[in-house]
Amino acid sequence: MNNENWWKKLLTSLLTIIFALSQTGMTARTLPSAPGGPSQQAIKVKDGKLYIGARYNEQYDLLITFSKCMFNHLMTFSQVGLATNSGNAPLPNPDRPVESMLNQAFSDNIGPFSITGHGWCGANHSYMDQNQIRTAENISYSFSADGKALEEGDAGYARKVQVSVKNRIYNPTFPPAEGAEILSSELCIEEADYLIEDGGILVKVRHTFTNPVPVTLHVYYGMQSMFWQETGIMTPQGIYPDFEDATPNQTFYKKDYPEFRRYIERRKDTRNFGPDGKMLYQSSYLLPENEGTHRQLTESSRIFTHSYGKCYHVLLEDLEAAAGFRTKWCGLYNWPEPIQDNDVALVYTAKAKGRDYLFIDLKQAAGDLKIPFPDHLKGKRCKVSEKAGNIVRIQKNRKQIVLSSSGPGSVILIF
Repeated sequence: MNNENWWKKLLTSLLTIIFALSQTGMTARTLPSAPGGPSQQAIKVKDGKLYIGARYNEQYDLLITFSKCMFNHLMTFSQVGLATNSGNAPLPNPDRPVESMLNQAFSDNIGPFSITGHGWCGANHSYMDQNQIRTAENISYSFSADGKALEEGDAGYARKVQVSVKNRIYNPTFPPAEGAEILSSELCIEEADYLIEDGGILVKVRHTFTNPVPVTLHVYYGMQSMFWQETGIMTPQGIYPDFEDATPNQTFYKKDYPEFRRYIERRKDTRNFGPDGKMLYQSSYLLPENEGTHRQLTESSRIFTHSYGKCYHVLLEDLEAAAGFRTKWCGLYNWPEPIQDNDVALVYTAKAKGRDYLFIDLKQAAGDLKIPFPDHLKGKRCKVSEKAGNIVRIQKNRKQIVLSSSGPGSVILIF
């Protein structure tokens, strides 16, 4: 009898432990149901899509959707826009419709490759651009928030949201089999990791080529933007130190602008913001690491181009690639509400990897230009991450920065 009671107690203990472990696993995915601060983002996973809401200003939320999109059905941010919210925190329904579109994946997002003599592959491109046969497929993807895995139906708030994606891009030098819906010979594996903070998207992209027979990469744009109906383009350390009208086939070269790694687009929305309208912006910042340094480009290579209503960072041109060849780059997309945009300077903030960035672009020569820090950055230590162009003097404290420049120039501060 005592032996029987011992076994019952042991079984009860085991069942208790199993139940506790199962509850712990459930709790690990549970997100706060209310925001815990101004940097919290609203999250919802629904129908295989990830919806994120962040504060844009006192009247609007910035809404981001990750979903399978483009011709090849690859997971990436497919839509970014604004929706009304006069509260102090993002509303808990980031899947609501946007009222003002900022970015939409109507075309390529973070690819594709053009293979000399054989056309494009990956991202939005079909085989020979005939809209019939796919040139890439998604292998896997996952969502997480503040380090906790997300599943269908999860919702709540978190500071950091992560999306990890693995794709297979196929080699268009091998024609498809009759009746095939997708190519069959692998070119490379594409991995993209997205980190979303305060409505900004930091993406790290890697390619590992597996093709035994070399191909020539005619061009790889890498970081692209699909800002909605842009009317103005600014390219700090490029040909446009101030905003210029967006026109077809704008381009410039590494030999002329070797420091270029960022462009900003804008447009005025008069449909949703009254007759005076509101200027909306998108920044696409290529970080100075790996392919972001343009190490693979020759001096005569293009470094930027604008066509088909899109802007492109050019990362590779006329380069041979075979099994073992790798590429890597990192970029930050964000949709700022600038601190200032006038004839002298463009100033705006962003957040990435838990750090605040302050971008300052002088459009012309300036002497002792004082730029106060926004309230949330005052009192914080900062360092100069990048200085480019004609900046000749920098003085800073914990309240402001004072710049002098003999012409257009840029400073990036990290707090």
